[in-house]
Amino acid sequence: MPEKYRVIGSAPAQFALSTEEFREHARQAAEQFGTSKPEGEAWDAFAANLSFGQRGSGQDRPLAGAIKEAEKRSAARPGACSTWRSRRRRSSPWSR
Repeated sequence: MPEKYRVIGSAPAQFALSTEEFREHARQAAEQFGTSKPEGEAWDAFAANLSFGQRGSGQDRPLAGAIKEAEKRSAARPGACSTWRSRRRRSSPWSR
């Protein structure tokens, strides 16, 4: 990963997570699919760069806020963030 980066998860309101829930989801995915265990200083440093912002139906303020905070924390110039959007799913990819 680059030295300064942020990973922002996003989903519509019905599937939204808190940042802590998103970090736990990422930890579980790394545990299940990763090549190394999500633990120690390396994991803590990675998890600190994860956040979540709800999106959809004109209610994108949480996502916009997460992006703005990521730009501040990563010292990126405004608009420099890259985005990736997955296909819309009919059911939640996360179980609560």
